[in-house]
Amino acid sequence: MKMVDLSVLIHPGMDVFPGDPPFRFSTAAEIGRDGCNVLDLSLGTHTGTHIDVPRHFLADGAAVDAIPPDRFAGPAVFADVSAMVEQSGVIDLEALQPPLLERGDFLVLYTGWESRRGTPGFFTGLPRFAPGTAEWLVSRRIGLLGTDMPTVLAVVEDPSTSGAEGVGAEATQMHRSLLSRDILLLEGLVNLQPLCGCRLTLFALPLRMAGADGSPVRAVAVDQDL
Repeated sequence: MKMVDLSVLIHPGMDVFPGDPPFRFSTAAEIGRDGCNVLDLSLGTHTGTHIDVPRHFLADGAAVDAIPPDRFAGPAVFADVSAMVEQSGVIDLEALQPPLLERGDFLVLYTGWESRRGTPGFFTGLPRFAPGTAEWLVSRRIGLLGTDMPTVLAVVEDPSTSGAEGVGAEATQMHRSLLSRDILLLEGLVNLQPLCGCRLTLFALPLRMAGADGSPVRAVAVDQDL
């Protein structure tokens, strides 16, 4: 069995989405003084590689602790959409024909955005998902959509209908359209390119925090045959 780590390293000074709290830690106990080491952590629920659950954009949506753990693990198809991103900046799943995709699978998309991590461009100019994305995923009973981008955005034809403007409208529409259909989001993945075209088992379990709208995860892809 071989595991591939798909999680970014969490560390002070790391990229966080604009407006989110930074990652910090301090020493709560140390061996020389207290006989053991303990860190006091401070971070947002969407730090690093993380999962979004319905509570993130839906006031009455399910929180992390209300979702069974088996929703965060399952067969996943890894697909390369970097050419779409480079050509148009729009991800159209209707044009995607992943041969290994079965009903109920997770779908993980390599966009190439990981290469911008650590630069000012990581959070700007993000690709958008074409209209109909949520319906396409629902029709195939996809339970989780993963990506190497820090968030997911939709093409918004009329921003006034979403209750927000600009990127806010694009993020709101995309998240609500997926989370309201019980499609979980796994964002900020790394090391996806070598896995494109593969169907592997994905694990991305969150911390079991009461009422949480999301959580950092240690995401791994497992090849049972190696």
